Amino acid sequence: MKDLAEVIDWIELANKTLFNPLDTKATLYLFENSYQETGADFEQKRRSFPMEAVVFESFPDVFQSLIQFIQSKQ
Repeated sequence: MKDLAEVIDWIELANKTLFNPLDTKATLYLFENSYQETGADFEQKRRSFPMEAVVFESFPDVFQSLIQFIQSKQ
């Protein structure tokens, strides 16, 4: 969680100092790809979650669950 929070802080600092003067913005996303076998084919689903500080602070339980899920898959 601490590492993720630091990455988000760095991206927000970059947004304020580098990108905002150029009218651009960087956002970190966490992606989850899931695959399901459907007969001879595979069905792929992708979910994304923006990792901005506003979202991070609003849903701390969601982020804790995401971190635990990622750690369990590694």
